[in-house]
Amino acid sequence: MSENESASPNIPNYMSPLQALGSSIITLTNPDDELYHLELAFRNVTIDNRGNQIPLGPALMNDDGIGRMIGLTRSFVNKIHIMGSIDKIEKSGLLLNQASTIQGELMINWKGYGIDKRNRNSTRTTISTSAMNICIVTANRALNEGDRRFWKGSTHEITTRMDQGSQKKGLMSRVMGWGKT
Repeated sequence: MSENESASPNIPNYMSPLQALGSSIITLTNPDDELYHLELAFRNVTIDNRGNQIPLGPALMNDDGIGRMIGLTRSFVNKIHIMGSIDKIEKSGLLLNQASTIQGELMINWKGYGIDKRNRNSTRTTISTSAMNICIVTANRALNEGDRRFWKGSTHEITTRMDQGSQKKGLMSRVMGWGKT
């Protein structure tokens, strides 16, 4: 049985504030859901309320192209960038490099990725814009310690409150002098 599992199904689980915060950090900095939805967009499918994939039309590219574009996007959209700290100049440079890499990949390998020749310009634009939108949001989260500063403040607040809470003494401790050195 793990630390957060109850011995009985009727007893609620308890997580300390620091455990709950740790779970929040992991959940809120995990980009897998966004990358999954990007992949669905590249495949041109949606998910119904039962979790089934519903095709909306032909995929924007084949599996090789989807894998490569998700891989390039994942190289930027990750916990390291989300919890990092960049300034405006670094943000611009990183995003320009990422956009150049994605667009170059699509321009050179469009045939290998099965992108339709008749619509290749608009399809490449759709693919690169979709990928870059997620990259831009990630870069904004790291701008001037954005997420890092938020989480640092949250952990400091919880630690301070817990430390202050442990200094309180009950009635018997005060009357009897228990805990005095």
